[in-house]
Amino acid sequence: MKVKSERDKLSKQLTEWIDSGVIAQAIIDDMQDYGLPQSEITLETAKKIWLGFLENQLREGLKAEVGVRLDCL
Repeated sequence: MKVKSERDKLSKQLTEWIDSGVIAQAIIDDMQDYGLPQSEITLETAKKIWLGFLENQLREGLKAEVGVRLDCL
């Protein structure tokens, strides 16, 4: 039970540390940089982009980064 408690504590700390504002700004910046018309730079479009990233790229990217960090130890 202690492991779950430590994991929950770490999860809470990481959640507080992650800056969702930076993520939101990056999504908006990338939509603009990609040249989307202003009429398509919407909350709904941003949500689709973020969810697509989460579903298709986040997991593999995190695994790769963890592997790089482990190789450095």
